[in-house]
Amino acid sequence: MDPMEPHFYKDHHVTYESFFTSPALVYDLLDKRSHSTGTVINTRKGMPSSFKTTPIQKGEIRVKTRGGVMAILWADKRVVSLVTTTGSPRTLARLIERHFPSVIPEGKRKKCVVCAGNDRFRKTRIQWWCQDCEVVDLLTKVYEQFSIESQEGRVKYLQNPLKRLSVATGISEKTLKGKVDPDPVEMVVEDMQVLAPKKKRGPSRKLDDFDEDYVKRTIHDMQLKGQYVSLRRLSDVLVERGVRITKTPLGRLVKDLGFKFYKAGSNRRYIGERNDIVSMRHTYLRSIRKFREEGRPIVYLDETWLNTNHVARGDWVDCPRTSTSAFEAHRGGHGRFVPSGKGSRLIIVDAGSSAVGMIPGSALIFESKTGNQDYHDEMNSENFTKWFTEQLLPNLPANSVIVMDNASYHSHLDPESRCPTSSAPKAEIQSWLDSKGIHYNPRMIKAELVTLVKQHKPRPKYVIDDLASQSGHTVLHLPPYHCELNPIELVWAELKSFVARSNATFKKEKVKELFIQARSTYGVEKRRKVESHVIREVEEKLWKLD
Repeated sequence: MDPMEPHFYKDHHVTYESFFTSPALVYDLLDKRSHSTGTVINTRKGMPSSFKTTPIQKGEIRVKTRGGVMAILWADKRVVSLVTTTGSPRTLARLIERHFPSVIPEGKRKKCVVCAGNDRFRKTRIQWWCQDCEVVDLLTKVYEQFSIESQEGRVKYLQNPLKRLSVATGISEKTLKGKVDPDPVEMVVEDMQVLAPKKKRGPSRKLDDFDEDYVKRTIHDMQLKGQYVSLRRLSDVLVERGVRITKTPLGRLVKDLGFKFYKAGSNRRYIGERNDIVSMRHTYLRSIRKFREEGRPIVYLDETWLNTNHVARGDWVDCPRTSTSAFEAHRGGHGRFVPSGKGSRLIIVDAGSSAVGMIPGSALIFESKTGNQDYHDEMNSENFTKWFTEQLLPNLPANSVIVMDNASYHSHLDPESRCPTSSAPKAEIQSWLDSKGIHYNPRMIKAELVTLVKQHKPRPKYVIDDLASQSGHTVLHLPPYHCELNPIELVWAELKSFVARSNATFKKEKVKELFIQARSTYGVEKRRKVESHVIREVEEKLWKLD
């Protein structure tokens, strides 16, 4: 973003390749009044989930728009993903049909409203122009009929316009009557049928990262402008920006994003982030700013995954059908051979800081043993504590601040600070009270004992926090739902891109070596750039929001 700084707010258009492209980058450029277009890896965070999972056949085009940003997936000789801020899906499809006619098979070509007038698609709003359109034939018939009338010197069926139209066009009166002269009674009946409630609900529309990221940005933009944010108002703003999400899934989505409904004085409900999340976010921002002012090293850690078959989607190869080269997907006899499937999955735990780059000796890479899609399930408190104690703490700069998210294995309690819950047996609750020297009446029921436990509940004591404190370091947890505050997310993208470009053997040990090689080249200067980006583009905006 730094080289583009002088060109922002001038309506320039930027083009780039998939190495740089992501929906987040496109939104950031759009906020600075800069348009952009580029290919993108369809597994990149924020891309529609349907692009990643649903197979696409040659000739198919899929488009999804959100607030001026359009994600495109289409297939010709290979599958291509694009992200752009200009044009519309209809314009794009027309251009593809015009310049790549072989992309759209004959059986899948859309019909215009005239050609579709006599089939089951006649009520759709598709306004395409097809190559076999009969509009010209229709106009020719009307012209011939008028010429005949001119030669004969009289007008036929002057008192019966419907009959005259039928003779001129060659379309039956019955068909035309339903189009140009509908029966008022039938119209009322049709309206009643449309308004009748449906007995069966259709399949619910699944929202993905593409929707979630844009909805969250929209709410923050409205709050920054001091606008009232209700569920209805949010829905209207999204519709104005080209995003149509019904009330029920929109309500679930904003709750999942950490927002909550509050009642204003007029009994209207408005959307705001939960007070506990806002409090934790501001506490984090205030703490991280204080630590930076003190000059303490800030170390960010996180986990990620890497497949052994992770590779760039295509190569530049000589194409025998043309005199130039073409960017084609991997095929037999052309480019590299890529095994089918994703291969085995490697789990990676690492940490880095702008003071030293990636922490020396802190990388932990091991193979996944389960088929679970969530890589967080591969890590547990025992493995994380061992890595934290043996590989991270000995290699940290003195008096460091360790920033991590709120995964369960990052925040497991010390056994001494645990206390029984309402699901524990009564005998266990009594034993805990006895161990703490808390007096209680033996005749108390379980509910009374649970209330007594809550009154004497000890302050939480976390194992990882204590281990860091004993070594002279401080642990700072990210607020929930705010992974964008961790710069290491940007580091993962660049390291994985290096592996994808260099992976030729698809062997587990070689992929590990490539990751370590990419890691070794990620120095202090690159770390400073990603951290300054997060401070400027994320933290400062959240400061203004709070």
